[in-house]
Order: sequence, then C-alpha cells, then structure tokens
Amino acid sequence: MTYKNMAHVYDRLMEDAPYDEWIHFLSYFSHAKKHPNILDVGCGTGEIPFLLEGKGYNVSAFDQSEAMIEIAKEKKNEKQSTIHFFQENAINFSLDRSFDVIISFCDVYNYLIEENDLTSSFQSVYSHLDDNGLFIFDVHSLAYVEMLKEKEIFSEIYDDLAYVWLCYGEKKGEINHDLTFFVQDESGYFKRFDEFHVQKTYDVDFYKSKLVDTGFKQVDVYTDFSTNQTTINEDTKRIFFVCQK
Repeated sequence: MTYKNMAHVYDRLMEDAPYDEWIHFLSYFSHAKKHPNILDVGCGTGEIPFLLEGKGYNVSAFDQSEAMIEIAKEKKNEKQSTIHFFQENAINFSLDRSFDVIISFCDVYNYLIEENDLTSSFQSVYSHLDDNGLFIFDVHSLAYVEMLKEKEIFSEIYDDLAYVWLCYGEKKGEINHDLTFFVQDESGYFKRFDEFHVQKTYDVDFYKSKLVDTGFKQVDVYTDFSTNQTTINEDTKRIFFVCQK
C-alpha cells in the first residue's frame, strides 16, 4: 500500500515543504467567510489541517492511508486539536455533511491515474460542497513530470535515514516512483523498506473540461502558488485549480 512504512518518515522528508504557501494561497480565496468549514482530501499526517485550525477554520480531513491517519490522530492528541481525522478514499467518498471549501494539496490528484477515478472524485467533491462553495486543488504540471523522469534518480543521506528515489515512465504525463529507504531503529541498526508509487497528470484543458462537465460554474487556473493568473510554461511546476460550485 502507498504510504504505509513511508508514513513514519513522511514528516522528516517534508520538513522543507511550503506549507505556509499552501495556506496563504487558500486564505486568499476563502477570506470571504470568517470561519469556513473545510474538508481536506488526502491530508497526509495532518500538517495543513493543523495550520488551518490555527487560523480559525473548522476542519475535517481524511486520507486513504491508514498509517497516515494514525499519525495525524497522534498529533491531534498532542495538540489537543478538535480536527476530525478519518480514513477514506478520494474517489467515491460519501459523508453526511457538506462544506464551504474542499481542498486537496500536494499533488494528491496525481495519484488518481485512471480517468474514471478522476471523474468520480470530482463528482464526490461537487456533491459535498455548499452552494457557491470552493474546490481548490493542485497537480504537477506535465513539464515538471517530464523533468523528473529526465533526472531519473534522487537521493538523500541523513544520520539516521537515507533514501534512493528512481523516477521513470514511458507514457507522457505518467511517472513511476521507485523508492528505497534505510531507517535506523532504536537498536541502531538500519532497516530497509521499499515503496512504489505511480502518478499521472494531464494538460490543463483536460482538467478544466472534466470540472466543467461535473457542474462547476467557474474554473480558474493558477501556477506555483501565485494568486495572479499567469501563463503556464516549461518552468511551471505546480498548477492550481480554483473551482466554484
């Protein structure tokens, strides 16, 4: 399963992640409501939900990975948080409430590699939004995915952790991540584990068409955390969609 053993080193690997930029981007578009109810789809270990809670959002959050949610709940207890964390999948979730805003950051939607799954997920999101609610998510750009495949291999060595990350794939927009980790345990020995991830991205017009077909009345596109609409080019890494029901 994706993000099983890796969940326990995820926060170490994401120490330099631009969480504040995700929060700033979201806040720019959701400022109209003082205390919006928000759902985070694919919340990982909960870093973004905790930051949102600190800004007055009422947050619910889920992830498909049981290990990720277990870690998020441990953090919740430590922080005395009121966030509702639960395990669920992004494809066909069904909850008993709707939300002002639904988000999905850090390329969660690149893990929906089947077109039908992407369609189903957009429909699930739409059905859980209040009228005029916002759906905000990001994906890797096609250029960024192809760049990763060209570089092929990444690695990092810490005192108690090391990894080798291989990137490859023949189909445009689709990438395989073959990861090998060596993690030091309490006895001082290093244990190896492996994970294999597949991601896929599409061009912007494909996503926009899917979102409009789902029923969203407005779909705006942004790049690399900028709140100004700019032209997508070969240097664009991350594409944001801001969709209004």
